[in-house]
Amino acid sequence: MDAVDRYIRLALEPDLAGLARLLDETIEEVGPLAGYDELVRPALVEVGRRWERDELTVGDEHLITALTEQVLTDLSRRHTGSDHVAVVACTPANRHRVGLLMATDALGLAGWQPIVMAAQTPALDIARTARDRGAQLIALSVGLEVELDDLADQLDGIREVVGAEVPILLGGGPLARHPEGFRPPAGVTVCLSAHEAHAQGSRLLGLVGSSA
Repeated sequence: MDAVDRYIRLALEPDLAGLARLLDETIEEVGPLAGYDELVRPALVEVGRRWERDELTVGDEHLITALTEQVLTDLSRRHTGSDHVAVVACTPANRHRVGLLMATDALGLAGWQPIVMAAQTPALDIARTARDRGAQLIALSVGLEVELDDLADQLDGIREVVGAEVPILLGGGPLARHPEGFRPPAGVTVCLSAHEAHAQGSRLLGLVGSSA
């Protein structure tokens, strides 16, 4: 049984402690970012495929997602102390926080202090939080293909509040599956993996630090 199959089996039991141990083992072997890109993301993609083949129910998918969010929440608590704030949020229609939590850990490892918003927070409130907390970076997780239609408008609304100088990172399955569906405007970077989020976070932190 490979790691992805084992991950799904443990989540279905459900065995939260076993799931956490498996992720810890993977992180110890390949590193924290590869743990996301080589285990968690492939496992959730496989869950979606099995659901499409009627091998898993909607309840199974929701259970696996919920347990994954619990495990990743524990990991995302490791980062404290940075003066450089990043607001991390889901786009308003995205109820799943897995991508958000992976981005939180990736940015934390890059040296940012993430402020994590609740799912389904309106874009205007995300922007106001970033402005009021002096955030120097915003990261958004997109969950649904239909969100791509009005994503540019949401970004424009955020820009009106925080200004043009705050960079925005975007991630999420729809951006990977439909790269032609959204063209990022200036100041917006698409990151399709934890490694990419970490790399961009590190680059931007270097720019922030050099201008301080």
